Formats: sequence, C-alpha cells, structure tokens
Amino acid sequence: MNSEEKDEEIVPEPSSELEAGEEGDMGEAAIKKLRERIKRLTEEKQEYLDLSQRLKADYLNLKKEGETEKAKIREWANADLLLELLNVADSFSLALGNQEALKAVPENWRQGVEYIYQKLQTVFRDHGLLEFKPQIGDLFNPESEQAVEKVVTGEETEDGKVVAVVQSGYRLHDKVVRPAQVKVASWQLAENN
Repeated sequence: MNSEEKDEEIVPEPSSELEAGEEGDMGEAAIKKLRERIKRLTEEKQEYLDLSQRLKADYLNLKKEGETEKAKIREWANADLLLELLNVADSFSLALGNQEALKAVPENWRQGVEYIYQKLQTVFRDHGLLEFKPQIGDLFNPESEQAVEKVVTGEETEDGKVVAVVQSGYRLHDKVVRPAQVKVASWQLAENN
C-alpha cells in the first residue's frame, strides 16, 4: 500500500448527501485529519524547497569554481612559451647593455633593436609576465632573488645587501617564475697582520 492509498484511507470523503447539521463528529474528525495532512504536506513542500535552494546554490558555486579554474588555466596556458622567450629578452638586454657596440652601429639599427625589445616587453606585460630588478643596497630576498656571487665587504652594515644585479627577475601573475640573479655583500672582519 503506497502513501497516497494510506492518505485516502485515513481521510474519509465527505458525503455530499450530509446535511449541514448531520456532519457531527465525522466532519470534525475529517477536518482535523485534513488539517494534519495539510500541515505535513506544507512541511514536505518546505523540505523540498530548501533542498532545491541548496542544490541551486551548490550548482552556482560549482559553476563559479569552474569559471575560476578556466581563468587560471588561461592565465598559465602560455607560461612555458613566455619563459622560453625570456632567453630572447636576455639576449636583447645584453645587446642593449653594451654601450660601445651600440655607438658603433647606425642609429636606425639601434632604434630598431630597441623597438623590437620594447614590443617583446609589451607582449610579456599583456600576458602577465612582468620584469623586476632589485635595487642595489636592498637586503637580499631569497624569495625573489638568487645569489650568484658573494662579495666580501669590510662594512658590517652592508652585510646581506644586494651590490649588483646580474639578471632581471620575472613574475607571472604575481608568482616569481625566474628569480633575479644578484651579487650579495658578505661582511667579514679584517684580519690583523
């Protein structure tokens, strides 16, 4: 016997033949059972409504998480290519850093090389890859810098400070993908002879 059959058995059908005065206890019992059934059905309806709202919220949260993941994947999709292009940017930096060689070439050639380098940097910026250079005199930061050489200093106040930047670092979407290469001062007491 299913729940609908039980409900039908519990709730007697009002007789259309009953006169208003003849209802008596049977009418009050039927009304009471109908009210109980209405209350139970209202509670069930609220449970289903609550469940529906929870499921809808879960679906929207899942959809939002999926969109966030897709955005992250798009951000990092070109990371390998961008990192390979850093070698090209390094070559440009070396070429542009050699002032004697730049003075020896025609002005148009130098301007063309600088323009190409600027375009490459624009591509990097457009994809979230940003160059950074530590400042000379700043404390060495192992999270974004790589010490490639220790330079002995006699000044205690210079200990642990950047004395030269060998190569710029790069961040991709606020994550260091290539640390800057720096030379760091290391204080040592002067030996007495």
